[in-house]
Amino acid sequence: MPTEISGSTGVNKITDGTVVAGDMATGFYQTGSWTPVLSGSATATIANNKYVRIGNVVHCWSQIQNIGNIPGSGSFAIDSGLPFAPALDAMVCGSVMLNYVNINGGSTYSVVPTIDAADDVLIYRLEDNDEWGPVAWSAFSSNDDVQIYLTYYTEA
Repeated sequence: MPTEISGSTGVNKITDGTVVAGDMATGFYQTGSWTPVLSGSATATIANNKYVRIGNVVHCWSQIQNIGNIPGSGSFAIDSGLPFAPALDAMVCGSVMLNYVNINGGSTYSVVPTIDAADDVLIYRLEDNDEWGPVAWSAFSSNDDVQIYLTYYTEA
């Protein structure tokens, strides 16, 4: 259990009294902000967009608010802006909260983030006894919100 975190450059040394993990050039511990860029013509107010990187694991979150200029087709995606490139086989976990988004259909959904081969962040949904599928832009209306939290692996 660390008793001290020192440093102010964004790359920190962690000390537990006897063991020093040391400063690591690859970014043992980094914090910062990132800027999600939505797919198509979509616009939004981006807030609380932060990340923490510990070794090769990146935790990032953002509030994507007041979504507007919604594309007529396709699926919700963050086309770019992740703080570090995901590894080719990056496993993703996280959570998503949708505010006002209207997903028609069944009564029970699981909604999770995923990263595709092009490093786009998609929101996938699973309806009762159905296939996973991306949440389409057609489910969105002006001023809808998405809060997203991602954890993924990077080799960058």
